[in-house]
Amino acid sequence: MRRLLSRPIGRWLRRHEKGQSLIFLALGFLGLIAFIGITADVAILFARYSQLARAVDSAAISAANQMREDREYPHVRLAATQFIEFYGLNPELVDVQYYDTLPDDACTGPDPDELCERDRKLVRVTAQIGVDTIFGSVLPF
Repeated sequence: MRRLLSRPIGRWLRRHEKGQSLIFLALGFLGLIAFIGITADVAILFARYSQLARAVDSAAISAANQMREDREYPHVRLAATQFIEFYGLNPELVDVQYYDTLPDDACTGPDPDELCERDRKLVRVTAQIGVDTIFGSVLPF
């Protein structure tokens, strides 16, 4: 009895599997294109990150030189921003910190900030930039 039913069902299933490989091939190509797109976007992000790191390092040196000349905070921040812009970047945010700009509770407690040393003129520069992705804008998330 089992054989009598399995033959017609098997023939029916084989008849309906003819276009299945084309669907799998199309889904495979979509996955390959998505993987290439994500790889290209990550490469762009790494390149922009290294460019920003070099710009922020130069900005910190410039800000430290301004502090050595006893300049006010706006001059120090302006020098750091100008060095980042010199690298061709348009920063969304540039934050320059040194001892006088720290919050009151940053130098107290068990883990004080490294900028709390008053006898040294230490500067911390952080910056943010926006990066446009190529393939990421196509994805819905």
